[in-house]
Amino acid sequence: MGKFHVRRILAGIALALAGILGPVTAAAGPIAWKNAVSGNWNTAGNWDPAQVPTSADDVSITLDGTYTVTIDAAASVNSLTLGGSTGTQTLSLPNNSLTLAAASSIGTHGSVTMSAGTLQGDGTLTVNGLFAWSGGTMSGTGTTTIAAGATLTISGSVLLSRTIINNATTNWTAGQFAFNNGTFQNNASFNAPLSNNITNGGGTNAFNNNASSTFTRDTATGILVVGIPFTNAGTVNVNTGTLRI
Repeated sequence: MGKFHVRRILAGIALALAGILGPVTAAAGPIAWKNAVSGNWNTAGNWDPAQVPTSADDVSITLDGTYTVTIDAAASVNSLTLGGSTGTQTLSLPNNSLTLAAASSIGTHGSVTMSAGTLQGDGTLTVNGLFAWSGGTMSGTGTTTIAAGATLTISGSVLLSRTIINNATTNWTAGQFAFNNGTFQNNASFNAPLSNNITNGGGTNAFNNNASSTFTRDTATGILVVGIPFTNAGTVNVNTGTLRI
């Protein structure tokens, strides 16, 4: 059989296999941020291996150093680990969405800045560092847990459509805090030094000030209105102004 005929046969086999197996894609698995410099999530060259994470991937941004990873397109992962052993590793969500399917964590050197977009999914997000929330929505069946020693700061108009478990400190400094099928479980310290509203955006909502926790209305004059069901088993301090429940 001539070489030409052999090549034709091999080419035919290759085409047949391609039709059966479909297009070849990069294998899912662990993906890590590659360089200790700031950059965009949706750039393949910023990751090791060099591919943009998918919903099947376990993503780690743990390289020591001080830098920011910006989510510049809708992102979906299996899990996320943010935070190394030195420096500050910041994940910025200025728009778009981040979907977490499985348990994820922010270490003590990790920081999230969320000014718009949506954090969503079934996965629990445990925050051991800083979470600065100035806009956007938290949604999904998963929970966001603020672990002991961590801080959640709410500094703009935000929407809660999932459960937050606060085991540390939450400071609400500005903006409207809206709930739509949202629950806030306060097990530690919630500080609301402003005149504003916790609003009911629909669905079933709750703010539970649990045993040994503290809800403090301080600093500002005026009226702070809690417009959703509020259950108190801890301590409520109204040091200035008025708290209306």
